[in-house]
Amino acid sequence: MFKYKFILFVLIWIGVFTSSFSLSFLWEWFVTPLDIKSISIFQSMGFLLIFGLFRDKSNLKDKMEKEFNFEEDSKYIFSYSILFPLYLLFIGWVAHLFI
Repeated sequence: MFKYKFILFVLIWIGVFTSSFSLSFLWEWFVTPLDIKSISIFQSMGFLLIFGLFRDKSNLKDKMEKEFNFEEDSKYIFSYSILFPLYLLFIGWVAHLFI
């Protein structure tokens, strides 16, 4: 059980880094041309933490009460926090080519 939770913990941090990486590139492509200073990966990580404070947490209690399922939880974390930011980065890259 501890091994699975550790793997989920590592997946979450990979997701945080992937989201920060994607945000810093998207910021560089779309916000920096508006004469706003560019941000680093760690600054974008700070932005994500601040935005996370204001997210809707109404379904968090339901998720905390459900049974732990490694396969389901790891698929959710992988798709939502790793693949989705990379997908947004790809869409942003395509849009950046036309600017």
